[in-house]
Amino acid sequence: ESYAQSYISYGARYRLFTNKTPSLECLQDNDKFTVANKKLTYPVGLITADEAAYAGGVYATSNENYYLYTGTLQWTMSPSGVFDKVNICTWLITSSGNFDNYGVEYNGTGVRPVISLKQGIKYLSGNGSKETPFIITSITKSLYNVITTNSVLDNIESEHVESETGIDFSQISSDTNGKGIYELHTTKNDEYPIYYYRGEVDNNIIFANFCWKIIRTTSSGGIKIIYNGSPTSDNKCTNITGPNTQIGSSPYNEKYDEAKYVGYKYDNDEVDSTIKTKIESWYKTNIDEKKDANGKSYTTYIEDLEFCNDRSISWQSESTIYHGPKYRNYDYRNPSLECLQGEDKFTVANKKLTYPVGLITADEVAYAGGIYAEGNNAYYLYTGNYYWTMSPFDFHENYPFVFDVHAAGGLNGDRVYLNNGIRPVLSLNYNIEVIGTGTSNNPYMVK
Repeated sequence: ESYAQSYISYGARYRLFTNKTPSLECLQDNDKFTVANKKLTYPVGLITADEAAYAGGVYATSNENYYLYTGTLQWTMSPSGVFDKVNICTWLITSSGNFDNYGVEYNGTGVRPVISLKQGIKYLSGNGSKETPFIITSITKSLYNVITTNSVLDNIESEHVESETGIDFSQISSDTNGKGIYELHTTKNDEYPIYYYRGEVDNNIIFANFCWKIIRTTSSGGIKIIYNGSPTSDNKCTNITGPNTQIGSSPYNEKYDEAKYVGYKYDNDEVDSTIKTKIESWYKTNIDEKKDANGKSYTTYIEDLEFCNDRSISWQSESTIYHGPKYRNYDYRNPSLECLQGEDKFTVANKKLTYPVGLITADEVAYAGGIYAEGNNAYYLYTGNYYWTMSPFDFHENYPFVFDVHAAGGLNGDRVYLNNGIRPVLSLNYNIEVIGTGTSNNPYMVK
């Protein structure tokens, strides 16, 4: 607006000096600066005086209690006026936090670049506070590729395996008997070899607003994970032990007077075990009925993994039954991921599961670094609590027993009616992309 030949007042001055009515509308096309219209070389500029007003600044009124206050002078991009054809002035934020008119030649005024992040930008961690700011990253990576790239065969000597023949599964994990990511050598020629985590490792991941530990990959390239509690407000997974690493506790089966109660289901797989009921109820509420930022159920990110409730019999007498997992992990310390019997394979597709969720197996615990009747507090499955696996142990003394992980970190066979922890297990799809590094302070986060 021109009031006289010697005086020009620009729109921002009219809005902010006279009427105190800021606006984000840019009225004239020739005042719009972008890379596309070639007025900018790069997509960066300055804040406008109107934006400073929306933030909390007012002309000639000090304000040290808003986020733009720095105690120094700062340029805005908004012209103020031209006075007597000599004094060409622009708005700036003063050292007191208000804004005022200063000549464009004024030296010592700060420059604070302004950019605009794209819609849908992902953040790595933080809550926006000055102590834990949002950390933005545009870098995503295939979790499967991360795992495979950092692996080594498990039947050879390597950095954390001193034996020339590879990992000794009769011993717990350690700096000399497995610590890292290993390729199961018997699957190395498969389309998707199995890779598993062992020992003290950085395998933390946030999915569906919960913390999980990565167990291994699957034969379809999925990523099998075990529940490990809730993240902190700044997306860290620091609750690595204690009862918060489980969704609660339960008997494996409240009934316990017959051998069949080692089953995840029993009576021709028509009746659910106590623990299956609790796990699937939790999953329905916390995974299936919850949606991500795009409105998709978290179940869409999960593969229909084959869970193995290995009820195979390795030996039996009139009053005693030894199941396959006991034979492998108690007698011979030779774990396997093979599920021998079709009837012990549980999936949604074969209608033995309502949802694609189950429990870890005793064999997976062995691959991770735990063994029977020996503690291990230095591997990722140690929580200081008893919690159930899905693997039958035996039937003797008129009681069915199922493997659990005991409080000291090793494998144990316990009566099914005991009240142990529940840690759900599921498998993410092959094509999952993540940000982060897998540490407890910077866990992988599913994009």
